[in-house]
Amino acid sequence: MSRKAKTEPGFTLLELVVAIAILSFGLVGVLEAVTAALAASRLAEDYSTAAMLAEQKVAELTVLADELEPGEDSGDFGEWFPRFAWSYRLQDPGIEGLLQATVVVSWQSGGRERRFTAETCLAQGLRTEGTAPAGGTGSP
Repeated sequence: MSRKAKTEPGFTLLELVVAIAILSFGLVGVLEAVTAALAASRLAEDYSTAAMLAEQKVAELTVLADELEPGEDSGDFGEWFPRFAWSYRLQDPGIEGLLQATVVVSWQSGGRERRFTAETCLAQGLRTEGTAPAGGTGSP
């Protein structure tokens, strides 16, 4: 007496195990890609914030240019941006009426320090009596 294989529709256990293994590898790859994309997005957001904060610090220095002298200073951005700190160095470039300003915004991300640097020259002595800094009001 010979036995015939069953011809019932369906999958064998081996086919199911192989299919689940293939899907698992694919899912792990997709999850790693999503995680990497989220990390890159967060880093891009941090650099964008740092650029905005550096621009703000340069604007502050520009308004105060007539009162500044070569030197260094540092601080943080307070409770609004607690992860970010700033420092600046003012140097005499050898041209009367100018200061070279280097502003660095730093923060911790991914277990290491990140930095954004902005450099500019600040003009001194451009205001005349009766004029106010940008945004202010001066007497006529």
